[in-house]
Amino acid sequence: MNNMENVLHLYLCKLRIIGKIPVGGKIDITNNDLNIYTPNFFNWVYRKVNGDCKDNAALYLLNLYKDVINISEQVMYEIELERSEILKKKKFSILISLTEKLKESIYGIKNLIDTYKNYLKITSQLECLEHDVIIPHYKRLINFIPSEFHTDILKTSITYSNIDNAVFKTRIRSLSENNASYVYEENSQDNKEEDIEENETKKDIPNDGKKTIKINRSEPIKIQNKKKHKQPVYST
Repeated sequence: MNNMENVLHLYLCKLRIIGKIPVGGKIDITNNDLNIYTPNFFNWVYRKVNGDCKDNAALYLLNLYKDVINISEQVMYEIELERSEILKKKKFSILISLTEKLKESIYGIKNLIDTYKNYLKITSQLECLEHDVIIPHYKRLINFIPSEFHTDILKTSITYSNIDNAVFKTRIRSLSENNASYVYEENSQDNKEEDIEENETKKDIPNDGKKTIKINRSEPIKIQNKKKHKQPVYST
């Protein structure tokens, strides 16, 4: 294996580890070595002594995925310049493996988001990593790889969710190969349909079997401008 293949193997292993993070799991980056954290008192003390914490873990993941993006872009660049079909297919196989592991790692990131759901800063950083870094680059890789090379893993769509506390609904985004669509589902705590209150300001008007809401707005109150009094001019 040459140097590039060694580097790729290293990052493929790291993405595989991230994809295996269980629900409620954490990562251990002590000595810059990525592992799945096993919760016990000894490991907790060891992490604290070595300065490992959730903030460092979020930063580690961001830098890791930046490296993965740089490597994949380098491989894509080499594929575009490669004239030999045999070598091009070999590089495509490398890129496909990297894309598969990138996709599988998203499930580990989702579990980390659930683990740190009570820490808004960490949750926001991980959500930005998922939505703004991993997903867009994955889509770019999917579009670059010819459809005839798509494996079963790459053919399935990605779904990820986040909770909108304002309306208590779960938004599920399904990302296909060519576009992204949004599907809204009711949260488990709010499975009943919302009741629309009818009052003096809202009326239901039938329209081809559908209901629309008409809001009667009150007329604006006209405020008369007060006349300004001219100040008397005194002659000197």
